Amino acid sequence: MQKFIVIGVGEFDAKDDTTFEDEDLFNIDEFEPLDFVANKANEISIALEETGLAPVGSNPILHPSYADLKDALKEARGGRMANSAAVIHYIGHGIADSELGVLHLPARDTDLEELGDTSVDVGALINAIESNQRGPHSGHGHPTLQADYHLACR
Repeated sequence: MQKFIVIGVGEFDAKDDTTFEDEDLFNIDEFEPLDFVANKANEISIALEETGLAPVGSNPILHPSYADLKDALKEARGGRMANSAAVIHYIGHGIADSELGVLHLPARDTDLEELGDTSVDVGALINAIESNQRGPHSGHGHPTLQADYHLACR
């Protein structure tokens, strides 16, 4: 069965009184809210369901915590068979770590000082999908037949 999940993260837990006016966007200590995320996530979810894909859980998943984001991605990966596809559509900020070559997808409660422990590493997610692991950081999965994956970021 072909399935999909739409995740939108545009609201973030406040860390302090930081404002974003005249700030260097590469040296921020929290994320700027994204007001368009909920509407776009709903539009994408409806469009994907109209193509015949089956939603995973309740779609879209809006502004999840890191724990909820990991659970949703685990559910999207689970129960897939060979030659199946899972469409994962993420709408929100992304943070590239050029030193490590990692793209992070933040959750509502992501801490920029602990990015590796509070956001989704896209490379680890893709590896988990390809090897059908139980979690992006678990390392307990056994390689199985490779399945297609689609990851869209907006």
